[in-house]
Amino acid sequence: MARLYDERNRQEAYAIFRANVTGADERAAATAHGVLFNPGNGMPADGRIDEEAVRNVLALRERFGVPSRALGSPRDYYDEAARTSRRLR
Repeated sequence: MARLYDERNRQEAYAIFRANVTGADERAAATAHGVLFNPGNGMPADGRIDEEAVRNVLALRERFGVPSRALGSPRDYYDEAARTSRRLR
């Protein structure tokens, strides 16, 4: 994630976005990047998942989702070891 915060990689990030979002142009890529990688409230630069936030989302989905079902633990949806091992490569 930190790589996407780096200004030197901005154009590459935009290109990746445009390649994966049908109809996206430079302006859409810039807007998405500004939201997703906003230092104040965007994705964390270290890629860390906020486990409490995921727990809250799962609880809301269990309560209000249709069909209603048990969704388990946040750790059922991501592997912290995978994040840290990729960062070290």
